[in-house]
Amino acid sequence: MAECIGGLSPAKILVSTKTTLRLSSTLPSTVKIRLCKLTTPPFSSSSRRVTVASSNQYPEPPFISASSHKDEILKAIKGSLGNCLSETNLHLTVPGLTSKTRGKVRDIYESGDEYLVLVTTDRQSAFDRVLASIPFKGQVLNETSLWWFQKTQHIAPNAVVLAPDKNVTISKKCSIFPVEFVVRGYVTGSTDTSLWTVYKKGVRNYCGNALPDGLVKNQKLSANILTPTTKAADHDVPVTPDEIIECGLMTKGDYDEVSHKALSLFEYGQRVALEHGLILVDSKYEFGKGSDGTILLVDEVHTPDSSRYWIAQSYKENFQNGLEPENVDKEFLRLWFKEYCNPYEDEVLPDAPEELVSELSWRYIFLFETITGCRFSIPSTEVPIHDRISHNVSKALSSLSDKRLDWLLTFSSLSLQDQDSGRVYSCVDLYLVTQDGYSFKAKYKFQPYFYAATKDKMEMDVEAYLRRRYENDITDIEIVEKEDLDLQLMQVGNELLRVVERNQSKFDAAGAYDSILSGKR
Repeated sequence: MAECIGGLSPAKILVSTKTTLRLSSTLPSTVKIRLCKLTTPPFSSSSRRVTVASSNQYPEPPFISASSHKDEILKAIKGSLGNCLSETNLHLTVPGLTSKTRGKVRDIYESGDEYLVLVTTDRQSAFDRVLASIPFKGQVLNETSLWWFQKTQHIAPNAVVLAPDKNVTISKKCSIFPVEFVVRGYVTGSTDTSLWTVYKKGVRNYCGNALPDGLVKNQKLSANILTPTTKAADHDVPVTPDEIIECGLMTKGDYDEVSHKALSLFEYGQRVALEHGLILVDSKYEFGKGSDGTILLVDEVHTPDSSRYWIAQSYKENFQNGLEPENVDKEFLRLWFKEYCNPYEDEVLPDAPEELVSELSWRYIFLFETITGCRFSIPSTEVPIHDRISHNVSKALSSLSDKRLDWLLTFSSLSLQDQDSGRVYSCVDLYLVTQDGYSFKAKYKFQPYFYAATKDKMEMDVEAYLRRRYENDITDIEIVEKEDLDLQLMQVGNELLRVVERNQSKFDAAGAYDSILSGKR
């Protein structure tokens, strides 16, 4: 019988600064690189450092001057103004989904005891109410969040399980902390809880943060601050850390851990945004506890809904001249409603002009493309949005519940072309046999990746270099922490080789014996 080795993870290719990074053109798909920040970096003092542009030389966002691209997107936006995803009813179309919860933007469904299905709609909220529906907004938020969730796993683990649809994320069920963690780097904003609103009213201690006199609107703070809020009826209420603990909203240990994660997430987000010519001004984070007690990042991260972004190139000049920064978020929509109505008290609000709605949709797409470096994929209209989502969610939930234990006989590598995009992916064919003797083949798509070791605090510099140097070969770069990059590849390889040789000799002997018995020899 064939031998097998348990507990082995797939081997990973290592790249250090002492080797030359070569990405083979024969790979059937582009490569993903994982930057590893080591506790004890294995570099000598003579290791060559990567030189990058100074961080105060802000790059122009790559799509900002692409007028033809913007025209193409705006045409698609205007053609979809009457086809927004404003409401979902998956509990009526997907078996097993129950208990729909309608948030301002997301519709949330329960799937058994383990999962939540989060559908990001095109609803636009501000001032604690829904203002309009924005074409493609749900897709932008979902895909932007997924990009950031993957990028920030080294700071905070998240609840994401999978994303079966452009508008959908399936996540682990969590016990959500009743506190939103808002981190701010600038004195700005127009809502009742924004820092500039309370500051100009004379408040000098906000959520436990002492604020100096003399600050002006849109000024950068000397350090990022945390301004938590909690829900009361239909609006956010600022709270101090002491109030959070005294009211039993969180334990001190949980608060300390989450506040540290929120500040670290924001600092990392600022660095990434600045690399792409943007300023991350402020952002909101939500956290929960998984079934094992792990604190997880949930909901969304660094989207134009939860965050405020400015164009870095023009910020300094605009600020010095008393002008508003160029924003890439929903702030201009907030300002329009404040000018034409009282969005907090008026029962009926005016309809936002189509030009305003189209511009907001473009800005959201622009932000996604600028941050991720990927072109936005306009969804097909052949299948109605709700039907598409229902089908994809049903299929995903079925795969999550269909857990099987099979035996792997062998596998072979191959390439697979996506029929929609034409892109070629790396795959393996897995040849398996069930416990009752039934054999079958399964195809598994994967993305090859390298590990690249970096010095502490050099991750962003190395990432910037790799993206420029291998622009067409790298699909993604993920930062992970590892204490040791010695994965004992040679040991694993030699051990596997010995098993293969022993198995092969057994099969050869059995084949020869069968041949003798059958008279073929």
